[in-house]
Amino acid sequence: MIDMGLFVTDQGNRSELQEKLAAELRAKLASQSKDVDIDPPEIPDGVKDSAYVKDFEKKSGSNGRMTALIIIGVVIMALAILVFIAS
Repeated sequence: MIDMGLFVTDQGNRSELQEKLAAELRAKLASQSKDVDIDPPEIPDGVKDSAYVKDFEKKSGSNGRMTALIIIGVVIMALAILVFIAS
C-alpha cells in the first residue's frame, strides 16, 4: 500500500530569525494599537430612543376589525374555490 501523505510536526522549535520577526511584529502591533483610539459603539438604552412614541395613542379595535376582515376574506375565497371545483 502506498501512503500519499506528508506528516509535518511542529514541536515549537523556532529559529532565531523567526523569533526576531515574531518579536518585531508583536512590538509593531502593540505600538499601532496604542495609536488607535477604539471607543465601543454607543448601545441604545431604549429610554432616549423611545421618546418619539410618547405622544402616540394606541387605536383600540383596529386590530380586531382587521383580523375579522381577513377571516371573512379567507372564508369567501374558500367558498369560491369549493363552488368552482363543484361546477
